[in-house]
Order: sequence, then C-alpha cells, then structure tokens
Amino acid sequence: MLENIYNSAKLMLSEEKSFKEYQNNLLQDAVATIELDDKNEIGLSKAMLHLFFISKDKLAPEQQVQKILLTIIQKFVLTALKERPSAIESFVKLSLESVIGDVLKRIRDSFPKFKTKGDFRRKITHELEQLVEREENYMHLIEWDVSILTRVEGKVTFRQIQNLSKILLGRPPNKNDYIKFVVYAAVLGNLKECLTSKRKVEFEELKKEFYQKIDLRHQVNKARTAIDSKKLEKEFQQYFKEVHSCILPISAHELREYCKNNNKNFREYQFMRDSNLLRNACMAPKCRFYLVPDPHLSHHLAIWGKFLPFAFHKTVDDYCDKSEEEILQRFKEGQCTKDHKFVFRPEDYDTTIEETLHYISVLKEAYKKIKSSPWQ
Repeated sequence: MLENIYNSAKLMLSEEKSFKEYQNNLLQDAVATIELDDKNEIGLSKAMLHLFFISKDKLAPEQQVQKILLTIIQKFVLTALKERPSAIESFVKLSLESVIGDVLKRIRDSFPKFKTKGDFRRKITHELEQLVEREENYMHLIEWDVSILTRVEGKVTFRQIQNLSKILLGRPPNKNDYIKFVVYAAVLGNLKECLTSKRKVEFEELKKEFYQKIDLRHQVNKARTAIDSKKLEKEFQQYFKEVHSCILPISAHELREYCKNNNKNFREYQFMRDSNLLRNACMAPKCRFYLVPDPHLSHHLAIWGKFLPFAFHKTVDDYCDKSEEEILQRFKEGQCTKDHKFVFRPEDYDTTIEETLHYISVLKEAYKKIKSSPWQ
C-alpha cells in the first residue's frame, strides 16, 4: 500500500515546496516537527508517510531514519497515555497465584497452633497485611502486557506502526521495546525528555518510579479477595473437629503423674470427678494444647461450632456396664443432661451412628480402666 502511495505521491508532490520543506524539517528536528503536527491536530500519519519517502529516496542515513521512527513510536505511546491516563495500570499485572498459594499453605500449616478462632483470624489478617506491605513479596511477580496499544483508536494504529517499522528496520518493536516506550512516556512525560534524557541509562530506576505511579498495592488488595476467609475457616473448623473427635477421660492419679512428669501443678486443674474430665484444659490427646490449663477453655472449644455433645462422657461413665446401643439411647433421651427437649442427630456432630457407637466403645474401656484402678 505504501508503495502505491509512494509512486502516486512522488509524481504529484515531490516537487512541491511545502512537501520538501516538511521533509527538511523532519530531518533537522523531528521532535519539534512532530510536536507541531500534534498541536495542529494533524497526527502522526504525515510524519510516517514522509519518513517512508525519506527512506525510499535515501535522503538520510539509516541511523537517522531509525531515530525519527523511534520518535514517531514514542509519540504514539505518549498520545495513547495522554488520551487514557487510567490505561497506565493496564500495562502491568501481578501474577499472584503462587503467592496466594503460599499464604494459604502457611495458614493451613498453622492450624495446629491456633487455640481460638481469634488466633486463626488474626493470622489471616497478618498474612494479608504482609502481602500488601512488603513489596519484595510481589515485585518479582510483575507481568507486562502491552497489548493495550493494539486497541488504541486514532488516526494512526498500532498495526500501522508495526508495518512501517518492519519496512524501515526489518522488524517491528518487540515487547521489551514497548515496555521502554511506556516507561519513558509515563515517567519522563514529554517527547523531548523521552528521547534525550540522561536518566534513560537508569532504566531500572525509571521502572521503579513507574510502578509507584500505578499503585501495585491496589492489585494486591484485589487479589486478597481470592482468599475466601469463610471457606478457610470451615477448613480450620473441620481440622479442629478431626483432632478433637476423641476426648479421653483421665483419672486423678493419672493427672497427678502427668503433673509430676511435666512440671505442672495439679491444683491448677479443675477436675470433674463425675466424668473424669477437666473444666479448664483440653483433653484431646492429638491437640497441641492437650492438658494445658486454660481459664478460657470455652474459647478453644468454640471452634467446634454450635453443637457440642454435652454430657456425652458422663452418660458413658454412668452406664458403662450397659451396651453401646443402650448408652446411646440414654444419651439420646438426655438422661444426664436433664434436658428432655434434647434431640441427638449424628449429622449435627459430623458423625454417624456407627462412629458414635465405636466412640462409646472406646470410652467404655477408658472408664472401666479408671474404675478398676486402685489409684483413682
């Protein structure tokens, strides 16, 4: 197409004074000429056409042709950013999937350390704040996307820039070239500075200034929504239930021996002789806080959720000479809770009848062992 325009225009315009004057102006001061075109709302198409003529007619060395072409491309990018200032944030995105995955792993790995729901929630808040505040967590995850330039609407298109570059240079600018054009445009601000500033040798520093302009934290904050806190809390709750699915009674003698061997004070514990449980310490052997005195044990147990099997152990203890099925029936009837409105539904406790009967069997053996010991 340019060849056809060239052949036609050469016959009609090449001898006109204004045509030659514009070419001379472009050769002498491309920046001033292109800026004047912009002021007169002519656009870049005139400079592009004349540069093609200059190259075709060998009116300037290749190095100068290349320099003028770079001026045109830089102006194209500057205009794109000027017309859509908000577009600056579209050039970069953060590939945060791996970082979010690391955050989730750290939280899940910390499940055993959480004594309360508050501990769990504070960990999430801390991890997400660290993700936003510490730039080293995400600066290396920046991905550039210059495709927005392909959607620039105006008198000159990205495709025309690419085609002219291919003709004059043998190749169009690549992604890294356009990244530089964008950074120069956003940080240095005007065409002359973009082309002549001594700061261009400090490109990495210019990139840092560019990143400051686009507020990467906004993208990080958006990525935080990818972490479903409620879903994660359900995971934590399920983990807690699995760890606390077996609460075993302990005799006073066993507790004293434990205190002796672990440098604990027996008097710190609130021992319940009617069930051989402790009022102020977790009794799940798999729990990190097993037999750790806690004046606020209810906060720990609250992780379980709405349904706790109240008086379940006392029922087994009181009727441990009965069959598992009969003990379960007495528990269902609320005989030890004194709550005749009590209704036992296994699904409320994330269990089944079969699993409940097995648990009763385990507890029966534990209580029989305690009752048969001379060291109760």
